[in-house]
Amino acid sequence: MSRAPASTLVIMSVLWTAAAPSLAADFAIDFNWDGIERCSSTPPEITVSDVPDGTATFDVKMVDLDFTGYNHGGGTAPNTGDGSIVEGDYDTSNYRGPCPPGTTHTYEFTVQALDAGGASLATATAKADFPPE
Repeated sequence: MSRAPASTLVIMSVLWTAAAPSLAADFAIDFNWDGIERCSSTPPEITVSDVPDGTATFDVKMVDLDFTGYNHGGGTAPNTGDGSIVEGDYDTSNYRGPCPPGTTHTYEFTVQALDAGGASLATATAKADFPPE
């Protein structure tokens, strides 16, 4: 029985890793409040990583974890493949930015990766205090 040289195994491993599909369990998001003013209708840029294969759009929602009774809205953005969701990517007409009354509140973004039919492929969340310290 002959064995493949180690270099062949390394090349095969690298090719498999590069071609491996993004798994829903690895989907993640991140954001920060840099440059965002209190009560602004401009959302922060959201970075997306390990986007599941087949993702056509992202459904974005924001919640104030200290006052869940207020709907901050969000929007739906196309998956442009550039690893981010920025204001110009989606209709933010129903987005209401962070506006805590004289205190710091924790806000959480939830992003769902949706396929072309609108089925959810994965969900990721990230939270941060506003105003940032």
